[in-house]
Amino acid sequence: MKNVIFGLLGLICVNNSVYAQQCPKPLGNVDIQINMAQIRYEYGYTSRQIESVRGNKNPNLLGLFTANSSIHVQPLFKITPLTNNSYCMAVSSLAVKVNINPSIYIAREAQQFPCTKQRIEQHELLHYQFEVNSASRAKPFIAEIANKYFTQVYYVMNQQEVDQIANMLKTKNSQFINDVGHYFENSSNHLHSKIDNPSNYEYESSFCSVNENNSLHKLLKLKY
Repeated sequence: MKNVIFGLLGLICVNNSVYAQQCPKPLGNVDIQINMAQIRYEYGYTSRQIESVRGNKNPNLLGLFTANSSIHVQPLFKITPLTNNSYCMAVSSLAVKVNINPSIYIAREAQQFPCTKQRIEQHELLHYQFEVNSASRAKPFIAEIANKYFTQVYYVMNQQEVDQIANMLKTKNSQFINDVGHYFENSSNHLHSKIDNPSNYEYESSFCSVNENNSLHKLLKLKY
């Protein structure tokens, strides 16, 4: 789940070459900060309880990685008076802050078996590393998305038009946040899917003894 917060000052778009040279340069500065928090480990959930955390339908879920994020966007407008008693304005700078909070869940059942606990943790740490790598590559993509939504020049005559532009910018902010969120949600999906499949689960379970795996399966069948 992506929790989203954004700040908005705002104002609409008209192409007007007569005043173009008098208008401020749009998006002269984009400040992007991406913060990855320390991993939070959760050891208090049973396998069935972990299933409900993200709606997983795996009946024997032993571990889970989550990376909840918040995206904050703050556009700064520069307004320039024109000679015809009107104003032109542009988003002169944009501050984007993405906070990512990773968590790793290891089922209580798995914690009773040292080998299983270790392999589950290693598996979830792979998911974490995929997200770290994705975040490290994100800034150019975020800047490209910003150029998509915030490079227009705005030209207004009265307060009513300012209000119209404010509504438009609110929509643009939401679209920007959705696109950035989409990047973080999907940029590493192909890597996650390579290790989250039955054949890989079977392969990883082979790292532990047959006796341990049999004992774990018996435990998972208990209803609690």
